[in-house]
Amino acid sequence: MTKPMKVFLGFLSFWPLMYFLLFFLFFLTVFIGGFTGTLSDKTIFPLFFVLFSLHLTTILLIFGLLIYYIVHLFKNDRVPDNLKALWAVVLFFGNFISFPVYWFLYIWKEPDSEVDLSNSENQA
Repeated sequence: MTKPMKVFLGFLSFWPLMYFLLFFLFFLTVFIGGFTGTLSDKTIFPLFFVLFSLHLTTILLIFGLLIYYIVHLFKNDRVPDNLKALWAVVLFFGNFISFPVYWFLYIWKEPDSEVDLSNSENQA
């Protein structure tokens, strides 16, 4: 996998966690704004539609990332066989927290094929 693709996948992996924080801040803002009377219906409804579309997109992204990471997990030789089932459960149940961890450990740190070839040639 090329470095730009790894960075893009990393952004996608971190997005659900970032979205969770933005979602929390949005509702905190709406709660405080609604409580103090500074937010009106004209402000809340457009924000709601933006939030709804972001929410739906993030849910679909999580499903897509879950499928990608589970397939990658069982094709990856770097993950020990006795940990693959554990990683599958962790990815399924703790997805928006475990996606960035798995990405960092097994995709970002994945050795490039050129590096592996040069190391094996130097050792021979």
